[in-house]
Amino acid sequence: MLRDDEHLNLGLTLLEDWREDVANISALGPKWDEYEAVVQHENQLFQISKASPQTRGIRREDKVRDGIFREVRRFLKYYSRSDNPARKSAAVALLFVMKDYKEAAHRNLFGETAYIRNFLQDLGKTEHQGQITVLVGLAEMLADLSVANERVDNLYTDRLHTVEQLDALGKRVIVRKEADGLLIGILQAINSIDHYNSMTAKDAALSERLERMARRFHGLLDKLSRVVSQRSGRHRKASDENQASDENPASSTTPSA
Repeated sequence: MLRDDEHLNLGLTLLEDWREDVANISALGPKWDEYEAVVQHENQLFQISKASPQTRGIRREDKVRDGIFREVRRFLKYYSRSDNPARKSAAVALLFVMKDYKEAAHRNLFGETAYIRNFLQDLGKTEHQGQITVLVGLAEMLADLSVANERVDNLYTDRLHTVEQLDALGKRVIVRKEADGLLIGILQAINSIDHYNSMTAKDAALSERLERMARRFHGLLDKLSRVVSQRSGRHRKASDENQASDENPASSTTPSA
């Protein structure tokens, strides 16, 4: 699925790539004008969100939170190989709890916040308190993780409660769907015009314009498809690298045994 910035890029690129050809196809004029207006509206709403200081703050704090979460996992992985039986047993038990939350960093902001909150609640159960105490330094790391998680949640909530942001977010969902519907209408009109032209007028210049528009559209779709695939691949690679890092305690600061 396209992210908001990718969806907007699709619309803005089509406006640029198709403009000259559409100007010479009168039948597309009304649909095109409507589509252009909606894409420009989508752009305005996107810029409101992008310019938000809350958005920049959330991204910054999310990186901090992710870093702490990864360090907790590395810490437990290290002690799961400890020569100290008590520490090893405690780390193994806590890693068993953590395995259900290892993909937290790959969730969206809201989902990751919920995952980490549930993870901390699980570790807060009575049966885990002795295990945490045995692993000196873990309690402080978990406290830092809790603070970072709530900081992200508060920033996220503050952004949603900002009237302008809330209004823009709601409108973007509607406008994005509207843009999709109009684009589908334009593509259907292009197909109809092409079919009619091939059966009647056989205007070579018009046929060339329509083919060029189709070629540019499919080229753009192919490019966006590769972007989405690469993003999915990066997520998988990041997950694999996190697992590999977990297996190699030397990749992070090594706690004292």
